[in-house]
Amino acid sequence: NPNRMIPTPKVLEILEDCRDMGVKALQFTGGGEPTLHPEHLMIFNKAADMGFDVGLVTNGKTQKPGVVETTKRLSWVRYSIDAGNKNTYSTMRKTGPENFARVWDHIATVCSLPAPRPLVGVGFVVTAENW
Repeated sequence: NPNRMIPTPKVLEILEDCRDMGVKALQFTGGGEPTLHPEHLMIFNKAADMGFDVGLVTNGKTQKPGVVETTKRLSWVRYSIDAGNKNTYSTMRKTGPENFARVWDHIATVCSLPAPRPLVGVGFVVTAENW
C-alpha cells in the first residue's frame, strides 16, 4: 500500500521514546519513500532539534521547497539509484527516464551545499536487470 505511513503524532511519540532511551542516531527509510510523508520536513527537523544524528535513504526524485534547507541538517543522505543509465533506471524504478537526470541534479545540489553539509552516498543494488 503506497499510502501507508506512520501518523505524525505517533512519529513524534517514537522520537521522544528514542530520546528518552538514549538513542543517538536515526535513519529515515522504509518500504516506500520517506519524503512522501506529508510532514517529513517537520519530522526531520524535529529529530535534528532533539539532538539526533539523522540519516535519510531516499530515491531523490522529488525536491520540494524546504527540502534543501532541511537536508543541510542531516548527517547523511543515501540516494537509491540502482541503474547506470536512464533506460535501466526507468525500468528498475518504474518511472520516466527523465527522472534519472533529475535525481543526479538533486544529488549535485546537495553536494554543492556549503559546509557543514551531509555526507552523500549513492546506493546501487545489483540485479540481473541492471548489471
